Amino acid sequence: MINHLKMIRMAVIALILLGSTINVWAQNTIIEDGTRARMSLDGTWQAIGVKGIIPQYPAPDTNADWKPIDVPHKSASPFIVTQGHGPYSNAAVKSVIDRKGNYLRDTGAAAWFKRNFIAPDAKSIYQRRAVLYLHGAAFRSDVYLNGKHIGTSVQGLVPNQYDVTDVLKPGQENQLLIGLADRDALVDPATRTLIAPCSGVTAGLWGRVELQFLPAVHIEDVFVQTFVENKKIALELTLSNHSKTVQSIMPLAVVLDDQQVSRCNLNAKSVTLKAGEKTTIRLQQDWLADNLWSPDMPYLYTVKVQLKHQDNVIDDMQTSFGFREFTIKGTDFYLNGRKTRLLRNSMLTGLNADEHQAWFGDIRGGSLREAAGRPYNTIRLHLGFNNEHLIDAADQIGLMVVPESSWYHVSEYPAAASDKYLPNLIDYFQRWVKLHRNHPSIVMWSLTNEHFWGRTGDEEMAIGKAVAQTVLKIDPTRPIQGDAEVTWNGVLPVINIHYPEGTAGDVRNEFPNSSLVIPNDLYWLKKGKLNTQAWRAEFVWDRPLVIGEYWDYSQDPDKMTSYVGDTIYDWQRWRYDRIKTSPDSPYIDTLRKATDVYRLQGVAGLNPWSGDRDDVMPRRGVRALDFHPNFFAGQTTSRTMVVFNETSNVLNYAHLQCRLIVDGNTIWEKKVNVNGSPDLVQKVDVPIEMPMVNENTKATLTIRLLAWAGGAYHQMGERHRESVFIMPRTDLKPLDSKEIVLLDNEGLTTTQALATMGMDVKSVKKISQDTLTNARLLIVGRHTNPTAFRDDIVAYVKAGGRLIVLPQESAFSLTTGLPEPDAKHVASRVWERTSQHPIVQSFDGEQFSYWRPDHITSKFNFTKMSVGGLRYLLDCGGLAGMDWSPLVEAPLGSGTMLLCQMRVIDGLNDEPMAGALLEAMIQYALQYKAPTHHPLRLLANSDAVVQVLKGAGVAYTKQLQGEGTILVDASYELMPEDIGEINSTLARGGNVWLHGFDKTNVNTLRDVLGFEPVMIERDKTVLTAALTGDDPLLGGLANFDFFWAKIRSGAREDYFQGASATAPIGGLDVLQLPALETGTPLCTPALMIKIPRESGTIFFDGISWDKAYATQPTRVCRIVGTLAMNLGATIELTP
Repeated sequence: MINHLKMIRMAVIALILLGSTINVWAQNTIIEDGTRARMSLDGTWQAIGVKGIIPQYPAPDTNADWKPIDVPHKSASPFIVTQGHGPYSNAAVKSVIDRKGNYLRDTGAAAWFKRNFIAPDAKSIYQRRAVLYLHGAAFRSDVYLNGKHIGTSVQGLVPNQYDVTDVLKPGQENQLLIGLADRDALVDPATRTLIAPCSGVTAGLWGRVELQFLPAVHIEDVFVQTFVENKKIALELTLSNHSKTVQSIMPLAVVLDDQQVSRCNLNAKSVTLKAGEKTTIRLQQDWLADNLWSPDMPYLYTVKVQLKHQDNVIDDMQTSFGFREFTIKGTDFYLNGRKTRLLRNSMLTGLNADEHQAWFGDIRGGSLREAAGRPYNTIRLHLGFNNEHLIDAADQIGLMVVPESSWYHVSEYPAAASDKYLPNLIDYFQRWVKLHRNHPSIVMWSLTNEHFWGRTGDEEMAIGKAVAQTVLKIDPTRPIQGDAEVTWNGVLPVINIHYPEGTAGDVRNEFPNSSLVIPNDLYWLKKGKLNTQAWRAEFVWDRPLVIGEYWDYSQDPDKMTSYVGDTIYDWQRWRYDRIKTSPDSPYIDTLRKATDVYRLQGVAGLNPWSGDRDDVMPRRGVRALDFHPNFFAGQTTSRTMVVFNETSNVLNYAHLQCRLIVDGNTIWEKKVNVNGSPDLVQKVDVPIEMPMVNENTKATLTIRLLAWAGGAYHQMGERHRESVFIMPRTDLKPLDSKEIVLLDNEGLTTTQALATMGMDVKSVKKISQDTLTNARLLIVGRHTNPTAFRDDIVAYVKAGGRLIVLPQESAFSLTTGLPEPDAKHVASRVWERTSQHPIVQSFDGEQFSYWRPDHITSKFNFTKMSVGGLRYLLDCGGLAGMDWSPLVEAPLGSGTMLLCQMRVIDGLNDEPMAGALLEAMIQYALQYKAPTHHPLRLLANSDAVVQVLKGAGVAYTKQLQGEGTILVDASYELMPEDIGEINSTLARGGNVWLHGFDKTNVNTLRDVLGFEPVMIERDKTVLTAALTGDDPLLGGLANFDFFWAKIRSGAREDYFQGASATAPIGGLDVLQLPALETGTPLCTPALMIKIPRESGTIFFDGISWDKAYATQPTRVCRIVGTLAMNLGATIELTP
C-alpha cells in the first residue's frame, strides 16, 4: 500500500510538470498520443465586454478596447459580472429581470473572447478529424472559427465539442472567437424560467480549451462496468465512422494492473460501420479482479482499447478504473458486498483547485488527503461544480464521491414552463453522467439539491421521473438520489432528507412549546413504517436513508434553548462562530447525541452541517446513550453506551474498560466485553455497582474502548468521561412533620410517596382556617388544584405561613402575579438560575437535568412573568427561549410560596434527585425567615422610569426618609443633601442603585462613588449583555432577559453579523473602574457594575430598561423587578 501511494504521488507530480510544459508549448505544438493528438489553446486571450444580453456578431474590431485575460479563469469579471448569488443559480431569475419581464441591465452581461493560433500543418494531422473542445464555457456560448459560426450552446457546466475539420486552416493562423453571455441569456422572460442548468460557476471560460485530432474511425466513448457479485467486467464502446466509406474494424481491449501487466482480455467480433455511422457495442468477460477498489485499498486498473483494421491499429484509447460494485440491499448500502455507511462531507469545490490542490491543498474544509477517512469516507460535490482533479484524487486516495448536478433551484425552473428547459436538462444529464461515470470513487449521483423539496405534484414528478430515467439509462450501475428530495414518490431508490431536527420528535409534537427535547426526540425514526415528522419529508423507511444535511446553526436561538440553555445568548463565549464548531459547545454536544442515535438506528448516510466531524462521528469509540447524572448509592445501575467500529478491521479482544473515580481514587472498575466485528455499531449496557455513601458525592465515570494489537492493548477513539453523582436515598424521618399539613386529593398519591421516605404527615382534602391554625407548612399534593381554597391559603401565607405546591397539570389561581403551568411544555434539561438559593446551592447544576427513568425532568413548566417578586430558582428553554421555570419562589407578606413542577413525586422510585430536592424544599420552608424589605426610595424625574417600576410591581417612595434602597436616575439633579443621605445609607450598609448615567453627567457622582468617574467607549457592535459570574444581585435573571436583538444564527464572521437591536441595551459608554478591587462588572459589556462602598453596595446600572419598555416590556419588568427585590425593595403582589 505504501509503495502504491508513493507511485501515485510521483505520477501526480509528473502530471503537474507536464501541465506546466504544455502551457509553454500551447502556441504551436501538437502533442501526439498514439493515434491521437491534441493542441492546447489555453493561455492569454483577448476579451472585451459588450452591451446587450447576447453578444452580437461581428465582434468589435481590433482597434477596440480589447484586454488580455487568462484562460481558463475563475471569473470573467470585469467583462461579465455574474448577478444573483454568484456561482449558484438560486434567485437567478429575479436578479436579471423585473416583474414585467424586462432585463435589469444591458452592460456586464456579455463579452467576446478571442485567440489567434497557428494550427498544425496538414501533414501532421493528415486523415484526422479536428475537434474543438470547450471544457467549460459559461453560460451561453456562440463559437466562431475563422469567421464561420460553428455552434451555439446553453450548456455551461459540461464540455461542448465541435467538429472543425472543414474550417480549420492547417499550418496557418486561425482565429477562435467565443461570445459568452451570463445567466441573463438563459432566462426566458415570458415564463420566468431558466432554460438550462447553470449552478456551480460564474460566467467565463472556466475550463480548458483545446483542439483534439482524432482518427476518422475512432472510439468516442468507453464505459467500464464491473460486477463483483457476478464476477464480470463489461465495456460499452461507442464507435464513430467519420470517413466517407464503409469500415470493418476489430475492437480489442486489455485490462492492465498498476505494473502494466495484462490481467484480462475482452475481444469482440468484427464491426462494420457505414460512412457517418455511430454505434455502441458491448464487450463482456467473466473476471473478478484480484484487487477491489475501496476506501481502504483504492486500487486502480487501466483498460486499453484498440480498433484494428487489417491488423493495423487505427485508434486506441485508455482509461483508469476501479473494480468495485456499489449496491443497495434493503435499507443499506453495500460496497463490494460489505455494508457501508456514507459518512459524508459536502464540499463547495473551487475552479482554482488544480491537481496539486485537490490532493494537498485547502479545498473548502481542508486538505482532501487529511479529510479522507477522518472520519469521512464520502464527499458530496455540492451545488453543481464537479472538479475533475478532485475526483481523480478521490479515485487514488480512496474517498467515495457523490457528485451533484447544476440543476438548482425549483423557483428558477417552474414546472409549468418545463417545455422551455426540459430538453436542455435531459441533454445536460446525459453529458454530465457520461463525463464522470468511469470514476470508481463516484458511488451515487445526486440529481439536485433542495429542488422540489417536498413538492410532489404530478407536473413536478413527471420532470423528476424524466431526469431519473435519463441518468439510469446512461449509467445503470449506480444508485441515484436527490439531496432533500425524499424519493420523488418512490422514483428514487434512496431517501434523502434535510434538517429533521427542526420538526421531528414525539415529545416536542405532543408538547409543542418545548421545542426539541433531548434525547427523547432523537428517536423519531421508524424503520419499515411511515415517517411524517421530518421537515418537508414524508416517507416509509424501506430503502437507504441519507440525512443529507442536518444540524445547521441557523435557527432562531430561542428554539435551541431547550437543549443548549441560556448559554446560547452568551455572545462573548460564542462570538466568532465557536458555538457550531467548538467541542465544548452544548450545541455540538447535542449534535453528537443525534449522530450517535442515527448511526445506531441504521441511517445509511450522514452529513452533519456543523462541528468537527472527527469529534461528531468518529469511526471508532464509545459514547453514552443515556445521560442520567444521578445514581442511588449501594445499587447496581446500568449506563447504556454505543460502541463504534465503522472500519474494515476486526478489533481483537475488544472490551470496555470502565472506572468510577472519587477524589482521584478508583472506587470501582469493570471490564465489559464487546463485539469487535468490523462495520459495527452496537448498544452495550454497562452495569455500574455504586458504593454506599452518606451524602451527595460527585464522581467521574470513564469508559474507554480497548483492543489488542501489536502485543498490547490500545485505546480505540476518545475516552468517554462524565461526572456522575452518587446519592443516598432520602430519609424524611428526621423532619418534624407534626406542623405540616398535606392537601392531597389525588388518591393520597403524595401521602403515600412521603410515607415511603419516612414522613407520616397529616393529610386533608379540604383547607380551612382551622386546618392551618398551627401549621408551619402547607404542602399541596401532586395534581391537587388549590384554587378552591385560595383565600384561606393566601391569608395563611401573608401571616407568615409557608406553602409548597407540588406538580400540577392544570392552571391554578392563588394570587395575581403568580405564573401558570404550561400544558404544552416539558423539559429534559433544566438549569440553575438562582444558584445561591438554599434549596439548590448544595447540588451541582448538572443534577437537575436528564432525570430517570425517561430523561424528562419537569412537566407543565411555569411561564415566566413580567412582574417582579418572583425568584426563579431553576429555568428551562423552549420555543420562546428561556421563558419557563419548574421551580419558583414567591414571597408574600411574612411567608413564602414554593411552586414546583419538577417530578419530585412520580420520580421518587427511580430518580435520586427527586427525593433530595423535595427534602431541600421542605427544610427550606420549615426554616424560612422573611427577609426585611422596604419601598424603594426613588430620585428620578423620568416618567419612563416610574412606568417600569409600576409595571414590575416595585413599591417606591419619592422621599429619602427611611431605610430602603435608593434608586438615583440620571434624570434627577442631585443636591448636596441627597448625596449626604446616599453616603449615610452606604455607611449603614444599605444599597444605592445608580441608573442611566453617561459621560455627560457621571461627574456628578464623584462624591458618591469615591473616585473620579470616567466613562470609556464600548464596542458599539455588541447589541446584548452577557452576564458574568453568579452574583446574588443577578439571582433569577438570565442572559435571555438581556437579549434585545435579532441575530442571524448562521452568521460565520461574528455573533452580531447582520443582527439588529430590538431595543438599545445601554449607552455607548461604560464606567471605567480605577482598579480591579474597586468593583465587579456583572456583565459584558460592563453595563452593570457592583461597587462596594463603605459598608454598603453601589449598583451602577447602564442598562437602558427605561428606553426599552415599549418593545421589551416583559423582560424589562422582570429585570427591574428582580433587581429591585435582590436589592431589598418591596414587591407588591396584589391578592
